[in-house]
Amino acid sequence: MRFSSELFWATLSTIELAGLCIVLSSLIALLAGLALMSPNRYLRGFVRTYVEVVRGTSLVVQLFWLYFVLPELGIILNGFTVGIIGLSLNGGAYGADVFRSAFEAVPRGQSEAAYALCMPRRMALWTILTPQALVRLIPPWSNAMIDILKGTSIFSMIGIYELTFASTQLNATLFQPFKIFLIVAAIYLVLSQIIARSMFFMEGVARRRMGLR
Repeated sequence: MRFSSELFWATLSTIELAGLCIVLSSLIALLAGLALMSPNRYLRGFVRTYVEVVRGTSLVVQLFWLYFVLPELGIILNGFTVGIIGLSLNGGAYGADVFRSAFEAVPRGQSEAAYALCMPRRMALWTILTPQALVRLIPPWSNAMIDILKGTSIFSMIGIYELTFASTQLNATLFQPFKIFLIVAAIYLVLSQIIARSMFFMEGVARRRMGLR
């Protein structure tokens, strides 16, 4: 009873953590992607530096910096906050170029036509460019979302209760590694498939609305 209960609540915790990180990562990636297309070279340079630093360092090291180094500077964050911030910033950095590429893949004639009609840049971005970019964005970003889901397993290293943390605790008391980690692997697989299938469905809907095959 304890075995199934622990894994159930740990799975819910993992879903909550992954959901929060996916939402925040999407927002960060969108803003960073748009900044990378900005005519302001200082803004582009700042965001590019953020992207390269985050992508060039380990997620574990980034979490350890937030969890262990920031308190030395007088900034104390709990494990939950560290995990959410760390994984969201990491996912946003990896997603920045994905969002940028999706927007840049929209034919230039679309934006030129909008500007020729005296449509404000912001309106053209959200009503013309974004829907078309979304179709191109969904496949690569669905892979990133799955990576974020799997990335929550690293939270166990800073004591956050989630699926990997609970499974190691259970194994320490029950000594059934084959059974426990087989079930945990299956849970991650099911959650990944739910994300993949949901995004595939969304892509189909977006394509139909855009009149694409």
